[in-house]
Parts: sequence; C-alpha cells; structure tokens
Amino acid sequence: AAQLEAMLAGTEGAEAERLMFAGIVDGKLAGHAQVALDWANGVGRLARVAINPRMRGQGLAQPFLREVTRRFFADPAFERLELNVYTFNEAAIRTYRSLGFSEEGVRRSSAKVGDARWDTAIYGLLRGEWAERAAAAQ
Repeated sequence: AAQLEAMLAGTEGAEAERLMFAGIVDGKLAGHAQVALDWANGVGRLARVAINPRMRGQGLAQPFLREVTRRFFADPAFERLELNVYTFNEAAIRTYRSLGFSEEGVRRSSAKVGDARWDTAIYGLLRGEWAERAAAAQ
C-alpha cells in the first residue's frame, strides 16, 4: 500500500514524476501502464504495462496503449516515448511495433531472473513518427 501511495503521489504537481493509466472494461480493471517522465530531456519511459490475465487475447493492449501514447504526446514538452521489453515477449513486441515503436537495440543478458539471464530490447517512438501515424489513421 505504501509503494502504491508513493507512486500515486508522483503523479501530482506541475512536473509530475509519472503518469499512471488504468484501462477499464465493463467496470473491471483490464490494463495498467505507467510513463516515467524526464522533463529535462522531453522523454517518457513506458513501464509496468500489464493486461489482466483473464482478459488477455481480446485485443485490448493495442487500443489501451494507443490511448496512453496519445495522452503522453498531448503534452508538447515531450519528444520521445521509449520502453524496454524482454526479447522473448513476442506478443508485447508485436503490439509495440503496431503502434509505431522501432527497435533501437538489445541489451544482452541485462536482467537476472533466478538463475537465468534475459535480453532486453529497447524501443522508441518520436513525436513526429507518432503524429504521422495518427494523421494516417484518420
């Protein structure tokens, strides 16, 4: 509870530390995402993306993250949205690519999980790329 309260407190103020999003379907929590904000560099880092396990496979991630991205870029202070994703998470990677994110590199063996080492891919989306896709979708 204390950790959640601290995260919520970070969403307040003129230059909040983060944005937090909840996707609701039929009154139930369907998804969650956060964007950590780097105001000095105009960069956001998409993180803690989760779709309710009971609601996966229903095509909810793409529209949810499209709205998160739209709201993020609604602030002209930000030029770039980036994220890290484990390279084996093919469903997430397909979703991010469908939203216009481009792979920018792989951090090999960057996460230790138990006795295993996982690779992390870095993806980025620039304001201009997002704007082009948004205009083409209309």
